Amino acid sequence: MKRKKIFFPPKGESAQHAYHSILEKKIKEINYPFKEFINHQILGSSLLILATIIAVTWASLPEFSASYLNFVKGTFGIHVFEIDYIKPITFWVNDIFLTVFFFFIGLEVKKEFIGGETANYKKVFLIGFSAVGGVLLPLAIFTILNLDSNMLQAWGIVIPTDTAFALGILCLFKKVLPKQAFVFLALLAVFDDLIAIIVIALFYSNSVNLLWLLPAMGTLIVLLFLNYIGYRKFSLYLILGVLLWVFVEQANIHGSIAGILMACLIPSRPEVGPNFFISTMKKVIKKFEIRKEQIPKIIEDPSQFEILMTAKKAVDKTTTPVQKWSRNLDLPVTLVVLPIFALVNSGVNLKQDLSTNVISSTLFISIIVALSIGKPVGITLFGFLALKLKWGVMLNKMNLRLIFFIGIFAGIGFTMSLFITSLSFTQQLNNLAIAKTAILTSTSLSIFAGLLFFMIDNFCRKTIKTFENNKLKKHTVTTELQNN
Repeated sequence: MKRKKIFFPPKGESAQHAYHSILEKKIKEINYPFKEFINHQILGSSLLILATIIAVTWASLPEFSASYLNFVKGTFGIHVFEIDYIKPITFWVNDIFLTVFFFFIGLEVKKEFIGGETANYKKVFLIGFSAVGGVLLPLAIFTILNLDSNMLQAWGIVIPTDTAFALGILCLFKKVLPKQAFVFLALLAVFDDLIAIIVIALFYSNSVNLLWLLPAMGTLIVLLFLNYIGYRKFSLYLILGVLLWVFVEQANIHGSIAGILMACLIPSRPEVGPNFFISTMKKVIKKFEIRKEQIPKIIEDPSQFEILMTAKKAVDKTTTPVQKWSRNLDLPVTLVVLPIFALVNSGVNLKQDLSTNVISSTLFISIIVALSIGKPVGITLFGFLALKLKWGVMLNKMNLRLIFFIGIFAGIGFTMSLFITSLSFTQQLNNLAIAKTAILTSTSLSIFAGLLFFMIDNFCRKTIKTFENNKLKKHTVTTELQNN
């Protein structure tokens, strides 16, 4: 009897898990909260922080620092058709993984522009103009502080915002912030990253090989044609995406550019409209109800399975490739791509790199001031100008105070800043270590400053509210006494 209770489905169909065994239901009870957790945006920042702590600890401990360097400088390869493709780990992470990341970011941007909260162009302009301020002021600060040094080639470090990290930290305040705050930060970070991508393409790539740009342009034209005719099969887009990446790399432009270009050309139109979906599902439900009455168990009736497959096809046709592929990439990027990038790129030997010379260096100070102060001030200032000049419109439930609060977290450059650091100081290991230390420090300062601003702002608003309530009560009592 125990065997039946554990491994055979219980009777009845009303419950959600009626067809699950007792053991299966217990596992699902454990698994469901975990699924909810990993789908939460805060996990992305948590894993980034964990990977960074591991990298810094690994690189700083005397017993393990050598093994960390060996790990970062190590190679990894694949064997295909008797061909060995072996490359450094930094290549797989900084070239391959980052291309996937930018493809994902590109899909998110496309979704937001076409049908998101910011479909109103004036709202988009406000965020875009704020992002420009969040780029220009940090850039001006970095340039002014480094005019007399040879560090100006690293100016791109202070441009980007780490989308996943910043949004994850902002999620700590999700109960008290409007949804529009997350939309604002997400799109702001995307604008920053797009500017960073252009900067990488123009200033951090070697001399462009125009010969290889021709097949790259040809691939883009084919992708554009496929989009235009409504071709939606993932396999062909994947093959063309790989070819585009190869051509772009051979042209001496960083491969991550291929990811963003590819995302722009993924179809954003569904194959069929909602009316088709509604009519199909009505027929499917009707047929399924008839078959279920005749044969209760799906396993015994191939027709029920075919009916369900028809429903699945209707769902696939009604959704867009942009939505499907973005959703499929969300967890891999959050759980694998970004944490591994942080592990490989954020290893700083604190015992060696946090010396007095490092902390007092112009490069260290300029990165911290530009990201931690320049970002929020620039974003808020340009947002204010856009509103005053009536170029932009504020998102619902947003104000300048919230924009400044969001701007503080926009100072978390982390992933992209580390990436541009590796491009800026390929042969200058000392400056590379200083810049990495500054990025980690500015990230910590931005998080701390955001928390502090929130607490002070919350305290001030509560104090003002209490004062106004007491004043109102006093006025009411005085009025009543005068009337008596």
